[in-house]
Amino acid sequence: MGEANPLASLSPLQIKQLQRVFYSLDKNVDGRVSEADVAEVLRHLGSTDAEAEAHACFAHAPASLEMMSFLTQISRSLAPVGDAHSLAEAFASFDEKDEGMIDISVLHEILGHDPALISAWEVPAFMDRTQKRFDYRKLITTLGMGSWSDVSA
Repeated sequence: MGEANPLASLSPLQIKQLQRVFYSLDKNVDGRVSEADVAEVLRHLGSTDAEAEAHACFAHAPASLEMMSFLTQISRSLAPVGDAHSLAEAFASFDEKDEGMIDISVLHEILGHDPALISAWEVPAFMDRTQKRFDYRKLITTLGMGSWSDVSA
């Protein structure tokens, strides 16, 4: 049944988080997300080929997606990379104290000191109170790839 309904593999929390993503992508508040909307966000996240990646998301979909179609498409896209543990392990390799945080200077290095990428990633929601550390566990959870228990184990 997981194949017939990709949403079945997502937790209620992940669905809620993806709904928030949908609303943030729906800039003109028309209840639909377009390929251009997705490409814009991917560019801000540092994608070097945002248009092609967005096009791949819409390859077998209408020109724009309403909420349920969006959730279904994204859940299919997340399936191959939905392993929160792998992503957490990649960030954890830079987390010397195993706190779920990396120093902001390390994040800058990872992002190649690119000001556009840094401004896209260095947002208050993913920073600690001092604005000197990046909370990668919160990033993973926000992306809908896992829950806190998934990334803290």
